[in-house]
Amino acid sequence: MRKWSILIVLLVIGLFAICNFANADEHLWGKWKGENKEGSIVYTFEPGGRGTVHAIYRSGNPSEQREVVFQFFYVIDRKVTASSSIDSFREYLVKVWFPSQDLTGTMKILFRKDGKSIEVSEQDGARKLVLTRIGDFSMSYNHYR
Repeated sequence: MRKWSILIVLLVIGLFAICNFANADEHLWGKWKGENKEGSIVYTFEPGGRGTVHAIYRSGNPSEQREVVFQFFYVIDRKVTASSSIDSFREYLVKVWFPSQDLTGTMKILFRKDGKSIEVSEQDGARKLVLTRIGDFSMSYNHYR
C-alpha cells in the first residue's frame, strides 16, 4: 500500500511539472518593463514557470528610492488566441505565487497589437500596467529544452 502511495505522489508531481512546462508559452518569456513618475517595474517570465519582479519606487525626492525584487512561480491557467485578416488577439490568465510574500493571485495579460507590449492587470481588469518587451529568451530557449 505504501508503494502505491509513493507512486501516486510521484505521478502527481510529474504531471504538474509536465503541465506547467506545457502551459508555458514562449510569447510571454522574456523581460517586460513599465515606467512612470512613481517608479519602474520589470517582470521576467522564464520557461518552466519561474519569474522575477524587480521594482523601483521613487518618492518626491529623486535621491530617495526603494528597490524590491521578488521571485514568483506561474502557470498559464487559460489562453485565448484569435486571429483573422483584420485583427489578432492573445490573452492569458496566469496564476502566480509569490512564496516570499505568501501571496497568490491571478493576473490577466493581454498582448497588444504591436507585439512589443502587454497589458497586465488583475483578473477583473483593475490596476492595469502597460509593459514593453526589453528582452526575450529566444536565444537561450534551447538551454531549457
